[in-house]
Amino acid sequence: MFTRLQRTYQFYGQRPPEFLLTHPVTESRIADSLNRASQMPRPQHSTTGIEFSLIKARMDVQFADSADAALRVFRNALEANATAYNRYGLMLAAIANNDFPLAERTRTEMPASLRQHPYVELSRAEALLKSERPADAEAATRNLLSLYPGSRPVRSLHARALRSNGKLNEALR
Repeated sequence: MFTRLQRTYQFYGQRPPEFLLTHPVTESRIADSLNRASQMPRPQHSTTGIEFSLIKARMDVQFADSADAALRVFRNALEANATAYNRYGLMLAAIANNDFPLAERTRTEMPASLRQHPYVELSRAEALLKSERPADAEAATRNLLSLYPGSRPVRSLHARALRSNGKLNEALR
């Protein structure tokens, strides 16, 4: 970027921006900035963590051609490989298909560590709301709220559950 700026101002005779007048783009500055950048540690992007897998499953269900297609894909995938991604994906696909018994059965068959993950618990509360069980959804979100009081998704879902229960004043808080 700095090299491109230097070339632009050198050949076209344009006046550089004000901030560059006090800090001109010189060859040594460009070399120094490139040297510093090369010595910085590379960012660690993990595509193997549980959060990545769960979010990927949510996106795959959300952007599937249809809820039925997502259900078929995750059902087949879970039979072949019982990963957190496939389990959570099947749960979400079942919710999208309004197959709440399958969603709950899939959740209860998850290992405890996955079943207790906040994303899974939020999805369960969403399923309770969607299945017109607002009292159960309110209880689930109240529990999540005690664990994650600063979580915006939890607060938002809790407000939806309260609203569904007719507790509008409490939902506004």
